[in-house]
Amino acid sequence: MRTIPEPLRRIAWMLMGLSLCVGSRAADLPEGRSILRNGDFCEDAEHPVGWVTRDSGNLGRFSLLPPEAGSKSRVLSCEVTQTSAQPWTMELRQALTLALAKGETLYVAFEYKITAGYAFNCYWQQDSDPWPKFLSVRLDDPVDQWHKCTMKVTVPEHLQPRSTSISFHLAEKTGTLKLRDLEIRAFPAHIATDLIPTNTAPAIGGDYNDNTWRDDALARLKKVRTAPLKVLVRRGGQPVEGAVVTARQRSRGFSFGVTLLLPLLDETVLQLPDSEALRERLQGTTEKLGKYRETVLDKTLFDTVSLADALTWKAAVAWGNAAAPAAIDGLIGLGFQVRGNALYCPSFRFAPPEARTLGKDALKQAFENFVHTQVATYKGKVVEWDVLQAPLTYEEIYGVIGEDSLVNAFKIAEQEDPAAMLVCNADQALTDTSDERVQELIEFVKWLRSGGARVDAVGLEAELKPPFVAPQAIEQRLAKIAEGTGLPIVITSLSVDAPKEDIQASTLKDLLTAFYANPAVRRVVFSEVWDAATPFGRTGLFRRNFAIKPAGQMLRTLLTQEWCTNETAKTDAQGTAAITGFQGAYEVTVELDGKQVKKEVTLADATGAALTLDLPE
Repeated sequence: MRTIPEPLRRIAWMLMGLSLCVGSRAADLPEGRSILRNGDFCEDAEHPVGWVTRDSGNLGRFSLLPPEAGSKSRVLSCEVTQTSAQPWTMELRQALTLALAKGETLYVAFEYKITAGYAFNCYWQQDSDPWPKFLSVRLDDPVDQWHKCTMKVTVPEHLQPRSTSISFHLAEKTGTLKLRDLEIRAFPAHIATDLIPTNTAPAIGGDYNDNTWRDDALARLKKVRTAPLKVLVRRGGQPVEGAVVTARQRSRGFSFGVTLLLPLLDETVLQLPDSEALRERLQGTTEKLGKYRETVLDKTLFDTVSLADALTWKAAVAWGNAAAPAAIDGLIGLGFQVRGNALYCPSFRFAPPEARTLGKDALKQAFENFVHTQVATYKGKVVEWDVLQAPLTYEEIYGVIGEDSLVNAFKIAEQEDPAAMLVCNADQALTDTSDERVQELIEFVKWLRSGGARVDAVGLEAELKPPFVAPQAIEQRLAKIAEGTGLPIVITSLSVDAPKEDIQASTLKDLLTAFYANPAVRRVVFSEVWDAATPFGRTGLFRRNFAIKPAGQMLRTLLTQEWCTNETAKTDAQGTAAITGFQGAYEVTVELDGKQVKKEVTLADATGAALTLDLPE
């Protein structure tokens, strides 16, 4: 088995993930196969030959119009007069009549014009129940002007003729859509995707506008994360009817964490030369540092802190060894669990500068000494270590000291702190537009374990950038990784880089739902939450002025209201009250006739718990 990807293969995978949302530019496309019929609607003056026009509920009408200025294509007008909860009941669709090979790039382009308030969805989908989507996009602007949409996606598997179609779902809103100059091409796998310019970032492998998926995911979430609590109230050994039972959740059974940059907590570290780039990003915002610290250390939101910088080899040598111990003690004193990121990221970027000058034996010894010392120093304090960080993306260091160093890092960490959870963290398996990274990760974890490494969990970064991998595809990848490794999953870095704040919030909510609904996922850790501190400036939950963004408000609502239980019920004639709550620790209070009794209970899993409280006579 080849456990480590070849550099050229890795570069090819990186190119497949470069389908970023960029401004359209005039450029000749590479040579490819045209696989759409009658994209200019010119085969017939009255009917869009080759296309299926469906209107199942008399929701509107289709009509062909003469060409408008700027194109020789005829115009297909889709006028929607009634909406439907099933937007596909008014649909424009064409089956793709040519076979597609795995690894090809499918390019989709069309010009559209919509009226104000209208929106539609375009899909490349499989033509069989449940109609899974390979590509999806929802468009609601610009209005009253022609706009060209261009997008691309890697063909995920070999597809037979007429097994997929391009489909426009039209009945979400009332209004009019005009279409012209539709084009679909397939480009061979050897053509780099950056040679195929696009201006729109679709969702890959599903649909973020699928309410059926969302309803199903929420149903699974309740099944996996809630539990029944049965309370029996007695007085003098007899059941009591009408007692008021209140269950207030004190902590969660599932962990939500946040990534912190230690210089944001420690002014001394912030002034060090190593923090110069961070200081530049923070210009004009440092007066908000107090508010930042107050927010990220609010335990109603987060219970775990992941230190993103202080514990890496490079930072530890430069300043972390001096600053991190006190910071970690302080976090533990506030009641937080601490994650360590990361013991071994095999790029010289994350190693001390002098590491580049060392020979093989000296480098290996220096690296192993670091792992020994780091884990021993924080034994019993750092509860979870990313032992390996991005080992399938970076290979510089183990290219020098040997692949056995990957296994040895786990062995050393286990030796120094047997109680710590040891994680193999992958950076692209969830977010790459191709799912080939998933199988590679599974095989890599198996290889680690076959060499004697104790791997306790798989870590997955979920730093989404356009084009977004859809939640349906993410669910499939999570299931495949959990089944293939037999290990729990930790989402080690969650963020969404979106062009609009409302899109960031809705996308992040769907991802959180997918993670929380999956029984294999044990913890979700957010990336840095402040835009001022992030390199790209828009992935945080708070703006530069520390005003909360829609994504931040969404998270606060989920964690303090929707996914938190504070319920009241009255006992029945048998003296029992039943409450369903999210798993975690509770304080249960019973009140009757001015008398009150309290007791603590934990809903540890979906089986729930039973509790008996005796009121004083």
